[in-house]
Parts: sequence; C-alpha cells; structure tokens
Amino acid sequence: MKEPAKKADIWIEEYVTAKNQEDKEKVLGKFKTYLALHPEDLSARLKYIDLLVRENNLEEALKQIEECISYNAHPACFVLKADILNTMGRFAEVIEFIRQIKGKLQEKYRVTIEITELLALINEGRYEEALSIYNRLGKDGLLNYAARKPEEQQAVLDIILELEAYKKGLEWVKDNKNVVAKAEEIFGKYFRIKKIIPKIEGDWEVPDSPYLYVKVAEELNTEKQMIDFIERENKALVEFFESIPSNQKVTIIVEPASKKEEIDVVSTR
Repeated sequence: MKEPAKKADIWIEEYVTAKNQEDKEKVLGKFKTYLALHPEDLSARLKYIDLLVRENNLEEALKQIEECISYNAHPACFVLKADILNTMGRFAEVIEFIRQIKGKLQEKYRVTIEITELLALINEGRYEEALSIYNRLGKDGLLNYAARKPEEQQAVLDIILELEAYKKGLEWVKDNKNVVAKAEEIFGKYFRIKKIIPKIEGDWEVPDSPYLYVKVAEELNTEKQMIDFIERENKALVEFFESIPSNQKVTIIVEPASKKEEIDVVSTR
C-alpha cells in the first residue's frame, strides 16, 4: 500500500488531469472515504479542502476546516478558515473569528491573518478599525511581506491603495469642513447622518456630470423616500456635488428617521 501522503498526491494529479466532472467527483470521493477512516491526517485534509475550494464548494470546505481544527488545531487551519469565510462574503464573522484566535498564533501566521482581517474590515466599511491595524503594520512592512509572499501581493496592494486613499480623505475632511456642514444641512432634513466617508482616487474616471447612486437595503422599501428627497433637494444636491473636486468620491451613510437600516448615497464627479 502506498503511503498516505503519496496517495493524496496521486489523487491530486488525477484531479488535475481529469477529463470531465465525473472523474473529478471520483477523486473527491476517494478523499472523503480516506478521511472518514483517517480523520487526523492534516495534510490529506488540507489537500481535499483545496480541491473543494477549486470546485467552489465553500460550504463543504468550511465543514472540513472545522474537522481539521477539531483534530489538529494547526495555525494553517485557522488561516484557511478566515480566508474562506472572507471569500464567502461573511465579513463580520471573519472579523469576530480572527479577533478570537490571532493572539494565539505565531508571528508568521499573524500577519497573514491580519491581511484577511483588513480586507474584511474594508468590505464592512469599518475603515477606522482597518486604519489602526494598517498603521501598526506599516505600509513598508506590508510591502516587505508581499515581496516574500507573491500570492498575497494583489491583496496587499488593494489594502494599501484603499487605506492610503482613506487617509487622504480624512485630511480632506479637515480641510473641507464647509462641505461636511453642507451635507449635514441637506441630508439632515430627512435622515440621520451616520458617517461621511471621503475617498480620493487619483485615476477616478470622471463622468460628464454629477450623478447619484442610491443603494437601499433589500429588506427596506425606502426607494420612494429617497427619490422624493432627490426631487425636492435637486438644486441643493447639484450645488453640493459641484463643490466636490473631480478626483474625489464622497460616501454619505444615512438612516431613515424611524428605521435602523442604512442607505448609502455615493456621489462622484
């Protein structure tokens, strides 16, 4: 009988060279049968998880990671769980999970998992928390990490671009208090303003004229309310957007007076 590690490698090769989905399913079946008999085999399980991710079967991959953690709490399992949760768009869950376990991880794993945390925080719009981690790791520190981990380079660059733009945006707020005050004046008549997030993007493609993009929470029917607001305040809104430099984007997060759900109003010029 071949050694387990060699068998797993052979199955991986069978999967890669499979001519159809049926043959791939057979390979996955071999892993599943083997792991039922040898649940403690971390190497084989991680390879099986990799195939499940390739198949975009993320729910099953997540179940396998939980099995992995229950038999062998290897840091690689924690990193992989965070990465898959992030891929699934379960950003709040990612952040909570990472904060529970990252203090227990060795340094070499901590930076990797904090990059996943940064991506999740950005996707959740939690820029202040992301900025705190970013400032601690440092731009140069992240670039050095990316140089050693080519597979992480794009994620690191995305984080740097996003948070450097946000930092510039914070500076913009300080220098443009009149714009912030005007936004509060216009939107404050109808909504509670939760946050104003300015971001500067140097290569922003500028449309011919100002426009509004309205994102309404699916469970809340506030589209008519927003349309009425835009119609009533059309002149004031146009003047407001024209006051924003062409290389900037401002996101204004508001909530209806009687509801908790958020509405994002994004303006670009």
